[in-house]
Amino acid sequence: MALTKLSIALSALTLLPWETWATAPKVVGYDFAKVKRELPPQKLQRRDGGVSVDIINDDLVVYLLNISVGTPPQPMSVQLDTGSSDLWIPLVDSTICRDGFCGETGSFDYSLSTSLQVFDETVSFHIGYGDGSSYDGQIVVDTLQIGETTVENATMALVDSADDLFMGAGPIGNGIWGINFPMGQTNVRRPDDMPYESILQKMKKDGTIKSVSYSLWLDSIDAKKGTILFGGVDSAKYTPPLISVPIIKNPLSNVYDSMFVEFTSLSFKDPSGNVTLTSDDTVTLAILDSGSAGSKVPKPLADKIFSYFGARMEFGAPFLPCNLATADVSLTFGFGGANGPKITVPIGALVSPSDPTDQYHFADGIEACRLLVFYAEGDYMILGDSFLRSAYAVYDLDNGQIALAQSNLSPGAPDITEIEGNAIPNVASVVSAIPLPPSITTEASAATSATVPELPSGFTGKFSDPAPKASFTAQGTKSAAAGGTAAMIGSTGYLVCGVVSIISVLLGGSLMMFT
Repeated sequence: MALTKLSIALSALTLLPWETWATAPKVVGYDFAKVKRELPPQKLQRRDGGVSVDIINDDLVVYLLNISVGTPPQPMSVQLDTGSSDLWIPLVDSTICRDGFCGETGSFDYSLSTSLQVFDETVSFHIGYGDGSSYDGQIVVDTLQIGETTVENATMALVDSADDLFMGAGPIGNGIWGINFPMGQTNVRRPDDMPYESILQKMKKDGTIKSVSYSLWLDSIDAKKGTILFGGVDSAKYTPPLISVPIIKNPLSNVYDSMFVEFTSLSFKDPSGNVTLTSDDTVTLAILDSGSAGSKVPKPLADKIFSYFGARMEFGAPFLPCNLATADVSLTFGFGGANGPKITVPIGALVSPSDPTDQYHFADGIEACRLLVFYAEGDYMILGDSFLRSAYAVYDLDNGQIALAQSNLSPGAPDITEIEGNAIPNVASVVSAIPLPPSITTEASAATSATVPELPSGFTGKFSDPAPKASFTAQGTKSAAAGGTAAMIGSTGYLVCGVVSIISVLLGGSLMMFT
């Protein structure tokens, strides 16, 4: 089965930095296009310092940014991913492009670039996925252009081959730009390994930006684009207060290699009042990941969410009536304790929209939609786009901080301040780290991948049971019963997005030679 074509052609992905950014402040920003693809069911997995973390996605929504590589520049689009740390692009004669998956997002012909250099012939590039697929290539140095910004001697990978391509469906054709910490790079296997200079580090050294930082604004679920701002904060795109929390080092390696923050509370609000689902001493690590559409939470909390929503597990995934997405209900996620940031997410953001070509129904004919909340395989959480669309997130990698505020979906003119020194500007307060429970620091390796069950052969899209009852109705009034049971995570129809299981392979020679 081939990939569904991109709904937005490469030529339409116009990146227009604000004209004033060419001078002061030292900030560069770009629009990126949100493009939806459909792929067969799959599950990928990223390994972060010994912790296995599954990334889930209902439909493959990728955030594509236009770049050019080489001299003369060769244009292409790459996917932004806060959960990985390398920039890689497909070669024009790679197995990916020969099979026709690179046409609309572009590819790279190294023979045409006069500025390309091999980074280290003893180090090859390998990205492995939990479904058995993998991408291989060579780490190189070349000229990178992002809009009007030129980065000389930028380090990236050229992908030459891919194996076991998504169970016969074919690979993701576009490249991926991981903007996580450098310690998450493919050539970092141990805490004492030295990463290469990241793109953002090079931009800081060149004086393009003053800090290794960026702000992410995904806009609403219906918007066609979002914005990433390197080196600055746009106060027009959030509703104060903006509150900063510390990024937590990986408990196993004691290094910054993932965007871990401390999740401390979750509550519901419906017309009958507030319902708190967490205790006062709740603290667990959460990854804020733009490469995932849904969220994964520890089983005890997931069970409470499923019970409140009345979600019914069907073939391993939580389903509920689609019309509940219009209910006057919201969830508020808290971080860093009582004084930390709180982000409110409407229920509609957590319900996968109905697809006319892929509909499910309960036995009584009520249309069923997936709830984009799933079981984590341990104490860690992943909060993906369904959460991030409601937040304005500032990632300050230099100072190990993430600042969060409620997203403003109707912003006015940009109000940009550069990030420099040891603090994010316009932050109302900074909270301190909370001691982690022993289960997180000693049992992190227990987090393993989950099996994704497939829908049975001949499934018609109609479940055997009637629609479940939630603790509220689509009109927002309180109902009499709450139902649903919890089971294992996974189902066909949602999939994993983002770069995962990044491994550096040290070989005696290079995988590819450039002459």
